[in-house]
Amino acid sequence: MGNVEKGKRAHLSGKMGNMVFFSRNGKQLFRKHVVPHNPQTPAQSAHRAKFALASRVLKPLFAAIKQGHGQTSLHYGSLCGRVMREVITGASPNLRVNYSRLTIAEGALTPPRNVSFHFDSITRQVRITWDSTLPSEEDVGSPTDQVTIVCFHEAASPAVRTHLAGKRFTGESRFQLPEGWDLTGLHCWIYFTSYNGVQHSQSIYVDR
Repeated sequence: MGNVEKGKRAHLSGKMGNMVFFSRNGKQLFRKHVVPHNPQTPAQSAHRAKFALASRVLKPLFAAIKQGHGQTSLHYGSLCGRVMREVITGASPNLRVNYSRLTIAEGALTPPRNVSFHFDSITRQVRITWDSTLPSEEDVGSPTDQVTIVCFHEAASPAVRTHLAGKRFTGESRFQLPEGWDLTGLHCWIYFTSYNGVQHSQSIYVDR
């Protein structure tokens, strides 16, 4: 359907018949309507399936990833491309998500070392430990670096919890696993942030 733009000089816009009308720099222009070519080749369908999976992975975690990169101007589309290249494995239709390859935070601080996961099935308490020392002059950071733990639970409605979990020197953090969460769908990452919030470390995926 076409529209007439109001003004001193009326212009047509939109599709009428097999023609598309539009204006540019004050001039009335038109072109023939071309139906987009969509061959639905196997390669095209495989790429779409991979992109759709990358988007489902990224959508609930995007805010946490932006936080872990210092709120830099990350673009959702380019980050989806990175997830497709680095995180999703296999070939369509047998695609898999390797969450251990997903980077939640990046930076120059020395990342956590010797990270371990512990879970008490009775109390549902999670305990994550790490090496609290900075043993080398080449290490970058401080005992007072803040600890951030990002937890993601795969479910029909994926959920993310971010815990500000003390300081580097404490060597451990404890928190309660939310109701409805189980270990099967749980993924956690840990990283450090400088006391002034400017610098981050690389995130570490917490193996269970």
